[in-house]
Amino acid sequence: MATKDKKISTRVIWQCGYCDDIAISYSTLRHDMNFCDCGKSALDLEEDYSRTIGEVKYLSVKDCIEKSNEHGDKYRVWQKSE
Repeated sequence: MATKDKKISTRVIWQCGYCDDIAISYSTLRHDMNFCDCGKSALDLEEDYSRTIGEVKYLSVKDCIEKSNEHGDKYRVWQKSE
């Protein structure tokens, strides 16, 4: 049984270029601008776009993918974003 993988969400781990704070942003949280501790950098990660303020260094970008096995059972995995 061939099924197409389905992208569920994206997760970004990023670091502020000013204070070196590390934050995590998820694309499933609508209109959620994540600021660092000093407030000079931020990331708003949406399904179709992302918006940054200040100096945002991307440390890790992964997509949550829904897959199906040969029995039709669904499961989710995190994999590096393309």
